[in-house]
Amino acid sequence: MSQKVASEPSFEEIIAGAKRDIQESQQIYARHKLAQKNHWERLVGPDVEDWLNNRATAEAILADPNPKRRLAALEILLHHWKPDPKLAAACEKMVFDDPDGQVRVVALFALGICYNGSLDFRIGKLLASIVNDAAQPENFRKAAYTGLFHVRGLPVQSWPDPTTFRPDRDVDWAFVQSFLAEPG
Repeated sequence: MSQKVASEPSFEEIIAGAKRDIQESQQIYARHKLAQKNHWERLVGPDVEDWLNNRATAEAILADPNPKRRLAALEILLHHWKPDPKLAAACEKMVFDDPDGQVRVVALFALGICYNGSLDFRIGKLLASIVNDAAQPENFRKAAYTGLFHVRGLPVQSWPDPTTFRPDRDVDWAFVQSFLAEPG
């Protein structure tokens, strides 16, 4: 009985497969961007189009009295326009000063993203002190803990599972303390 050996794909077949994968990825990305825009429109209505076309307009909404508008503006600045020092400063201020708890949590999460991979001691210490503060709400401490992983630029695979993570039982305290020690 002769055994058939599977042949290796040709170069052309590999390229064709790669092109199909790229096309599929582009379609998934386009659906994701459309879903994001639809989410923002549900939060704030047709104004979102202006925010997507003009960063300064989105930045101005961070001071809007409506918390849903502030949330949408944070998300748009973070995911559409991308983080910059101005957004980082606004997030840090909102973490402490915004009257809405959900906005504070999203601002804290965004703050970590703004400093992704920076190893910034001041921000790391700020986030670690929030994680350490048992008087803070659980979702606030979770956002701060996630921010520590961002500041260190650690791969997502090393992060805790956000669906099961609880600060009272799952924090790696040595990791948190490493942000509180003065560098060098």
